Amino acid sequence: MQSLGYEVVEAEDGEAGLKKAEELMPNLVVTNVKMPKMDGVQMMRKIKENPKTKNIPVFLLTAFGDPEPDAYKRDLLAAKEMGFTDFVLKTSTLDAIVARIEKALSEEK
Repeated sequence: MQSLGYEVVEAEDGEAGLKKAEELMPNLVVTNVKMPKMDGVQMMRKIKENPKTKNIPVFLLTAFGDPEPDAYKRDLLAAKEMGFTDFVLKTSTLDAIVARIEKALSEEK
């Protein structure tokens, strides 16, 4: 991602991810569902509850979900209803993930 002009900061668990989001105020957070200490849903909710970080888009990148179009649409809708900006399957290509991230970032401007 650095070669595309993005700085990527990693966190070892959900608590560390939340702390980095609060400290660094990134343009976007990408999280997994299953993480130690705090799962991705809990982390996203804490980001959205904090007035300082509530406008940071949060993507759910997960192995859960069904790639079939109708099932994927349901999973995306469920993720958005929870508060995520977008839902991307780990089986997606890097190009597809980057395209979704770029779309979200351009919409935030």
